[in-house]
Amino acid sequence: MREALLIDDDPGFVETLAALLRFEGYAVIPECTFHSALQYLSAHTPDILITDIAIGPSNGWELVRYANQHQPDLPVVVVTGYADLLAAKWEYFRTPVFLKPFDPDELLDYLRRHVS
Repeated sequence: MREALLIDDDPGFVETLAALLRFEGYAVIPECTFHSALQYLSAHTPDILITDIAIGPSNGWELVRYANQHQPDLPVVVVTGYADLLAAKWEYFRTPVFLKPFDPDELLDYLRRHVS
């Protein structure tokens, strides 16, 4: 079973997206904080990392940076409602971004094409 690490500080969003991912056959590891997600990533390699940018007081780009440095083959997707937080970082990381609210089918289509 494929595993998705899902990080967002909005429990309702996590619950909704996790249900969708489970329906697609993913085991979902939901995390609500930067530190718990980083701890998980330091010990495990999921099949996909899906992270928000604004994770409480922390920044999801740091998780993207960690994943790129320590697990360079790990596909990463950013989901955010803050388009203003994307500009320079998106160019640097070249990470797919889905702006909330997004069409869930578009995310699922991306995952079907890019996650083995």
